[in-house]
Amino acid sequence: MVFLIPNSRYDVKNGHCGLNAGEDNCTDKKTYKALMLKLKENMQQDIKDAYGQEQAPVWITYQVGAQYVRDKVAIGMAQLEAANENDDVVMAGSPYPYTDRGGHLDANGYRWFGEMLAKAYYKSRVLDERVIPLQPKKITRENGGKTIRVKYYVPVGPMVFDTDLLPEIANYGFNVYHNGYGGSARQNISSIAIEGDDVVMTFDQPLTGKVVVTYADPQSRIKNQPEGLNHLQGHGNLRDSDPYKSMLTYIDLDAKNADGTYVYSRNEAETRLRPDYEPRDADGNVIYGKPYPLYNFGVAFYYTLEKKVDELIILDDDNRPVPVEEREPGTLDVAYVDAVNGSDGNDGSVTAPFASLTKAMASVRWDGAKVIVSGNVEIADELNLEGYTALAIEGAGNGACIDGTGATRLAETERVDISLRNITFTNFFANGAGGVLSMNGGNLYVENCYFIDNSTSRMANENGGVFSLRNCGDVVIDGCCFENNMAFLGGAIYTYLSKQVTVDKSVFDANKSIKNEKESNNNSRGGAMSIWGTNVDIDGCVFTRNESSNQCGVFQLGWTNIAGQHFTVRNSDILDNKAPKDHGGVLVAENCGQRDFEYNFINCTISGNTNNACGSVAWVQNDNNVSPTQTLNIYNCTITGNHTNGNTFHSTIFLWESNLKTNIVNTILEGNTTGGNKEYSDLHAGEYTEAKSANINISHSVLGRFYALRQDNTAGQERGVPVIDDASKFNISPYSMSQGVANHAGLLPRNEEGAHIFATTGSNGVGMGDDSLLADKYGVTTDRFGNERKLNCIGSVELIEGYTTGLQLVTAEDSRLALRLDGDYLSVSSEIYGAGVTLEVYTVDGHRLISRPMMESDVALRASQIGRGLRVLRVASSSTARTVVFHI
Repeated sequence: MVFLIPNSRYDVKNGHCGLNAGEDNCTDKKTYKALMLKLKENMQQDIKDAYGQEQAPVWITYQVGAQYVRDKVAIGMAQLEAANENDDVVMAGSPYPYTDRGGHLDANGYRWFGEMLAKAYYKSRVLDERVIPLQPKKITRENGGKTIRVKYYVPVGPMVFDTDLLPEIANYGFNVYHNGYGGSARQNISSIAIEGDDVVMTFDQPLTGKVVVTYADPQSRIKNQPEGLNHLQGHGNLRDSDPYKSMLTYIDLDAKNADGTYVYSRNEAETRLRPDYEPRDADGNVIYGKPYPLYNFGVAFYYTLEKKVDELIILDDDNRPVPVEEREPGTLDVAYVDAVNGSDGNDGSVTAPFASLTKAMASVRWDGAKVIVSGNVEIADELNLEGYTALAIEGAGNGACIDGTGATRLAETERVDISLRNITFTNFFANGAGGVLSMNGGNLYVENCYFIDNSTSRMANENGGVFSLRNCGDVVIDGCCFENNMAFLGGAIYTYLSKQVTVDKSVFDANKSIKNEKESNNNSRGGAMSIWGTNVDIDGCVFTRNESSNQCGVFQLGWTNIAGQHFTVRNSDILDNKAPKDHGGVLVAENCGQRDFEYNFINCTISGNTNNACGSVAWVQNDNNVSPTQTLNIYNCTITGNHTNGNTFHSTIFLWESNLKTNIVNTILEGNTTGGNKEYSDLHAGEYTEAKSANINISHSVLGRFYALRQDNTAGQERGVPVIDDASKFNISPYSMSQGVANHAGLLPRNEEGAHIFATTGSNGVGMGDDSLLADKYGVTTDRFGNERKLNCIGSVELIEGYTTGLQLVTAEDSRLALRLDGDYLSVSSEIYGAGVTLEVYTVDGHRLISRPMMESDVALRASQIGRGLRVLRVASSSTARTVVFHI
């Protein structure tokens, strides 16, 4: 029985092609192997029942891979292990040595691999031989870590690096990684050679930590790729010298008859059927008309030498798999950790805590236990959470901190639900994705945590300076602070095909998407967040000083084709972020393939953001070749004081294609500039025509300066005008700052202390808004504190938005207020104090935590009374006030 499973098993979220309807594909090695063996048994039983035979048929299969190999070769390893562990499973090898077109075998490839399947059948069923593929028996670390030796089981010696049948693959398909996987963890192999049955690799530097050795993994590619031809991902050159003869010969798919017509038919558009690379003999001639060589090429693999382990035995002397010692879960429901007062010889109780997280992890259950940390705990090695289904890590009090010592990430997980509360995570580093945590599947809940100075090594695909979230379920982040974290994509957070990410009451400050200087790929994006195919809701947050070395100073929305998703930011401040090289000081939306997608900005202040090309606030790429399927909603926002170094048409909000439906309601979009001459340009619409005028609707808003490009995307006068209601003001700004100030709404600029922009009661901005319209038509019923909206509040208000509490948020520390946290004491120094002066602390949703007289210039508050999270501190007299946002 021959069974060839489709290569799509390696894809994730591939149309929910899982075991049951609506499920995603299985990409976990252990689960996949169990399911595959169950399928084998069911198929064998079906055949026995159908034909009345007693003997189960042998199951001949292969190893998926080549261009379709992904991540840690998980599916290929599951298939290899199944063949090694079961005598009735025969692996005929991987299809990567055979000719293909774009990853799928061509006519020669299928004929060739059919011969390999026939060889496997003949040897196993007719000759009764054990058919074992060319694969490692043992991996050793030698010479103090400067040498890695891979001993092979060789069906027919000698082994050969064959660069005739296949082009030369870099390092012949081998890769070695140190203290990580992928990107900068990949080591330079100084030399590689075959010594008998061994492949020996040497390195300039000793590899003393955790070492991953692979063959034909996703990074294995052709050494010198000709332009326009396939890079041959997941290939290698190692083979044995099996002389087994094939019956069929290699054919020239572009052979012609005597009359010049092709022997083998093709579509008119196809100029050739030959593959990018054709097999050659030792003289360099393509093997047309010669038998297919039936050598056994090495199978793909992924093996790990743990730190302080110098030998990994895979097959024993009889070429049977050596049993792997299984880790067992602990028994504790809760384990306490205190690096100062604990000991790993303790029982982990609250009165006798452990000293290390490693000991705690070895002692707790794997299905939802809790680890509680006190004080500062350092880790130098990544936590092993294989086998876990759920875990919670919490801090005891305000001083809990886990320090990665610049050496490791916290963990990499597969389908584990993680909860993190009340902890500072600092100094974590990953040679791979997720500076603190890399998750594939599972749910994540994070509350009152502080993430500072974490990073990946910032090579391509090393994304998420704090979190890399792939295929996750629900992600909730509440009351957290992300500061000075870095990655290639998503300085703080990278999410790919996750269900839902919700971020509330959190601060993102000075995070960066910036490439490693050794990385040739310049497309680092998303200073704070890189988002791919994920619903995102952000509420009550501050984004400030985030930066990308390329595009998307704050948010990158990457390309996917999943319909019906949304990206929503409400009640938030987005200030002083930048993309100094290219597009999108705040946002670049590259997800033009997503149908029925909504971008929503509600109750937000967006100011001081800069970039060098299109869209100091946003560059939205919508597909102009289809009917409108995406909508941009800007409700009750103030967007002013942003600047792009590009030309006038690069603008503040840059709509690449005018099929994007855009609704601007209760919003001031005014006073934004472009270029060195500071021309005013607030909204740009590309390929704009009168027929598309209805795609932009403006209600109860100020739009200072609108520009469009003609349908051929050349500069010129507008060929259409947005739909504008009578309550709005449109194209009222002067051409540039040299001709006057664009300030119809009567805004006061942000002051030196970093306070919000304010409008006085006499400004035009006050009274323009229509809260009934927001509530009835657009469902916006509350202000930024969650209170019921009051129609056009009178008094000192923040632009159109009125606060019923009178409390104004700020986004940077007031120079006349100083805060210092020392243990449980928060020291406050203020130039305003004395009789009639009050100090108040609020949550960002307006709940007052503390109110007391400020009689002296310095007072101390109990941090435990304030609690962890994002807080607003206000010192005010009857005539003046000073406010600061801070995070504990």
